[in-house]
Amino acid sequence: MNNYSSQANEDSEDTVEKEHGDNLPEGAEALIGGLIGTISKKKGFVSPGQVDFDGEIGSDEPIGAPDIDIALYPSREIPVAGELWSVSGHLSNRSTKPIWIVDQACTLSLAPEIYGQNSRTGSIGAFFPTIQSRPFSEIVRIDPGATYSVVWKIDPHSSKDGGSGADLGVVTRVYRTIRSYLFFSPGKFKVNANVHIWPFKPAIGNRGNVTNYGSSFVKTISTDIQMDASPWVLILGAAIGGILCFILQMLFGDVHLGPDVFVVMKAIAVGLMSAILLSGVMTVLLSRLATTDFLLVVKVKDVWGAVATGFIVQWFGFPMLQTIITNAGK
Repeated sequence: MNNYSSQANEDSEDTVEKEHGDNLPEGAEALIGGLIGTISKKKGFVSPGQVDFDGEIGSDEPIGAPDIDIALYPSREIPVAGELWSVSGHLSNRSTKPIWIVDQACTLSLAPEIYGQNSRTGSIGAFFPTIQSRPFSEIVRIDPGATYSVVWKIDPHSSKDGGSGADLGVVTRVYRTIRSYLFFSPGKFKVNANVHIWPFKPAIGNRGNVTNYGSSFVKTISTDIQMDASPWVLILGAAIGGILCFILQMLFGDVHLGPDVFVVMKAIAVGLMSAILLSGVMTVLLSRLATTDFLLVVKVKDVWGAVATGFIVQWFGFPMLQTIITNAGK
């Protein structure tokens, strides 16, 4: 039993004796003290001896800066919100002595918008390609003149218990992307990498984790990464804009439905489907043309731009589509 629990037991026994004296049944004091000790453990009281604070804090002596270069490279030129991507870090040892790095001590910190508004993910540890994945610390030695590449995998649909988004179906992925990135505003985001570097072999504890973080030198590098909005969000926004425009067209009489109820319902259903398809397809097409050297460039960045684009496409495109269909039926 730890110190906090022992102290709680002693305090509980003193309180029981003061309040009840010798009237307690035999064994009641030990039972109450045990219950209080159990509650103390559940509340998170731990003994200071269970944590190696000296290893985490380190000594008072300064650690010499290692001669090492770190560069960050995204897996694609412009990542898309809600999709799987990664960042690779190249570590080059230019010193005359070997250095050591640990996967859990090579962390990547992203802007919270990149994870999505429903995510609680913080910093993520690195993946070492040459080391078999283990539940405890993975260590790599980088000799003088050598370069080693680590990878940070960004899976926005991964679960809290470590589940991968690769197991999700298409419908589930689309739903989660829209839910998490509906109001995502594309742009440049800051990415920070913090790497602990040991000039000697790191100390390993009983559980297989490094314990002497205070003996390492921390090096940080930052870069800007451009990220685009999800195409599924643009399609949804365009569909909403197209539907709103179609409703206004019906109210202002621009859409002729006819007197028959069945014909009216059929015309409304066909009109809504055409508004969704026409607005969605044209919005995605315009967003793709914005990245080319096409003569006409319309940039659709977020859901609000997609709503406006879908509204405009439906307003000018539906009469043309209706005319084409009418002439084709003759």
